[in-house]
Amino acid sequence: IVGDHRLLGGEALLPAAGYVDLIRAALAEAGDASDAFVLSGLTLIQPLFVDETTGTRFRLKLSGAPGRWRVDVHAETSGTVARGSGPANWTHVASARAGALREPLNVVDFETLGRRCRRDSRVALGETALRTTQEAHLRFGPRWQVLRGIRFGRGEAIAHVKRPDAFASDLATCPVHAGLLDVAT
Repeated sequence: IVGDHRLLGGEALLPAAGYVDLIRAALAEAGDASDAFVLSGLTLIQPLFVDETTGTRFRLKLSGAPGRWRVDVHAETSGTVARGSGPANWTHVASARAGALREPLNVVDFETLGRRCRRDSRVALGETALRTTQEAHLRFGPRWQVLRGIRFGRGEAIAHVKRPDAFASDLATCPVHAGLLDVAT
């Protein structure tokens, strides 16, 4: 996932949507959420860059109690200390609040929303994907080529996103598909 999400200079970094799946996994491990959870106040404090040669170690900590967790993510920073030769330096990179979904979600009436979004529209042809505004700063790999169409209304929009069939197996290890979530938001 990280290899498909890079700055234009080539540096790989964890996308915001990647944190969502990490938090989902931590909640599941804590026994607090199976499929549905609530995430609020996700704050990205610093980018979490991933070193392609050595990898990047990080820690996700849940504090609190089931249903009311505070989430903190720290990444190891090398600084002047070589990996494995001394104490690690850790940088706080993200925080959030999370817990199991306790109330039903509001249902979005996509048909009504679609009728309101008729000011402008763009549609990709065939199996191609539309270019996103994020691509002015990021270089996306094939997992992010998901935007098939978008329609705009007054202060709202509706997008059609579709994961490329070649990456169907991603959902077995990452049920919250970072490319779909990132582009949809």
